[in-house]
Amino acid sequence: MCGEVYFLAQNGLLTGYSHTGNAQYLWPDFSHYTNASDFTDKQAVIDPNLVTANGTAALEFTNLVLKMVNVADENTINRTIRKFSLVVAGKSITKITSSCFD
Repeated sequence: MCGEVYFLAQNGLLTGYSHTGNAQYLWPDFSHYTNASDFTDKQAVIDPNLVTANGTAALEFTNLVLKMVNVADENTINRTIRKFSLVVAGKSITKITSSCFD
């Protein structure tokens, strides 16, 4: 998630990919980061075989990775992710449960 995006940006490994991260303004001195226009201000982004996310997007990151590797059908993944998320005042927060992919 956020640390992996920092590393990828610093080493020029995001070239050709839409991506996100904590904050693009933290990378001005990364000489190998050349595709700032591909940065998207979202919680998590997939393009097409790379998933990036900011530090607060654990569920969004997990959702995209599970779909990318086709671990289960999309409805099962969506249902499982919903079990781990609780919407309060329009914002998603993590809820701990004991079941997964039932």
